[in-house]
Amino acid sequence: MISPATFDFHFVSDSISYCSVNHGSACKQQLNGAPNFFKVVDCKARQVVVARPGYQYLALSYVWGSTTGTSDRSLLDLDNCPKVINDSIDVTLKLMFQYLWVDRYCIDQLDEADKHHQIRQMDLIYANAKATIIAAAGDGPGYGLPGVNGTLRKQQPHLRIHGHLLASTLPHPSWSVNNSKWASRGWTYQENILSKRRIIFTDDQVLFECNSMHYAESQILPLDVLHTEDKTMFKWYVAQGAFEWKTPGSDPEDIIHFLADFSKRELSYPADAINAMQGIFQMFSKTEYPVYHIEGVPILSATSGTFVPEDSFIKGLSWCHSIPGKRRPEFPSWSWAGWTGVLERSFMWADEYPVDTVLCLETENGIIEEFPR
Repeated sequence: MISPATFDFHFVSDSISYCSVNHGSACKQQLNGAPNFFKVVDCKARQVVVARPGYQYLALSYVWGSTTGTSDRSLLDLDNCPKVINDSIDVTLKLMFQYLWVDRYCIDQLDEADKHHQIRQMDLIYANAKATIIAAAGDGPGYGLPGVNGTLRKQQPHLRIHGHLLASTLPHPSWSVNNSKWASRGWTYQENILSKRRIIFTDDQVLFECNSMHYAESQILPLDVLHTEDKTMFKWYVAQGAFEWKTPGSDPEDIIHFLADFSKRELSYPADAINAMQGIFQMFSKTEYPVYHIEGVPILSATSGTFVPEDSFIKGLSWCHSIPGKRRPEFPSWSWAGWTGVLERSFMWADEYPVDTVLCLETENGIIEEFPR
């Protein structure tokens, strides 16, 4: 039976260890090195420090909530941090790690240059974290992590009959996660996708999901039996976990699915529409067949034959919404980022265009320029 008051940290620790020892490149991806010039929270000293080479750290993904009425300096005050961050510091120490990356404190919110630099290397920050704590419960940072420091989980339904205990296996991970406030927010989308291991706190239980397996606190199963013979991944017939898309860049055309999923999310600030996808774009740009973008419109390089960027860009312009969206003036009208609304997954699969097509773009100052080469 699951304890309402305390999560099973042995379950999480053992899951991280199993993944670290047995899984292949999908869970060990280093993405051309480590992030540079970034900070982490030293959970023992409870202060922000510069990350040194070799530091092993966890990352945090959570719902920021409203900062209305909060001073800029208070956003940097670790002594009065929201409960979800305080709980995550305790979880980090419980799992025998010392460092935690939290955007709110590790990115200087008062320094635009630092914010820009850290956003540009978000793929490296999350991919190089040992694991990411996902706070998929509650509506804001004050709720905390269920099973930590007094935030109770829901009682696991159970029944005793003639000396036997019958207990619910609890809701499917995809239901618990996808119906959370966390799953509705724009920035949390890439934070999950970019991570290689995820420790997911829900109101029912803790879930572990890496890029090769998924595991639930309520169901202690024989992992060796569920894995392939070499233990690098789950067998193909094991039911899917909470997340469908977890390894961006493995197929260039997958960018369509990532953009379509992201377009369902909410943003507090419309101007974040591309920044909140920047890490995923970065991952796609570093693969054998890189994907680039102009104002969010993807440009797929050729997997075979001659690559004509103009053709790919025009295909990227073939996006459409399932229902009409509303204008975001922060971006060009020809980009999906310039509109709210859910993207159809079929865009970019249009026919080829003539190679003699002349393509021009209108810049922010109204000047018409030829497609950049």
